[in-house]
Amino acid sequence: LTQVQHGLRLSAGLDARIIARTNKTVPLADGTQSAEPFHVRPDHAATFSFGDDHPTNPGGWVYASNAEADFASHGGVGSIFFDRYGNVIDYKMVLKGTTRNCGGGRTPWGTWISCEENKSRDGQIHEVDPFGNTFAQQTVLGGETGGQFESFAYDVRDASQPRFFYTEDHKRGAVRRFTPSKPDW
Repeated sequence: LTQVQHGLRLSAGLDARIIARTNKTVPLADGTQSAEPFHVRPDHAATFSFGDDHPTNPGGWVYASNAEADFASHGGVGSIFFDRYGNVIDYKMVLKGTTRNCGGGRTPWGTWISCEENKSRDGQIHEVDPFGNTFAQQTVLGGETGGQFESFAYDVRDASQPRFFYTEDHKRGAVRRFTPSKPDW
């Protein structure tokens, strides 16, 4: 059996709520609004835990989502912060000034990789702290010329020889593998 809530078909017993809308400030649990509006064209995303011993948000988590904006410098990554009960407590952009952030993926050390999928094929791959505590940085994966990047994954079964994979969204797009010569864990 299914039911429909907010335009979504859900299995019986599931519930949905709208927590953010593009270009609107995000309603927070304390009755205020986020300082920034929710980003446009939300795309690939992941959640990250604060951990039960976090000093200000024990048991909370963050949802980091790419913004696949078609217009220059309006893409990036936005993070919605939740407390342990699922209440929205904050929202902010943790990567700004990029374009068409499509796919990405988690890293083994808890950061987010955001891939620019620019039609001009000069997109880059950025490593982002989903909590916004450190600045995002461009990685070496995109090379000097960039590309039309879409997805990221890793294989760390052998920690002495980790492998990182990323793809290009192109009809002849490649799957690339990067293996660091000296992993710095």
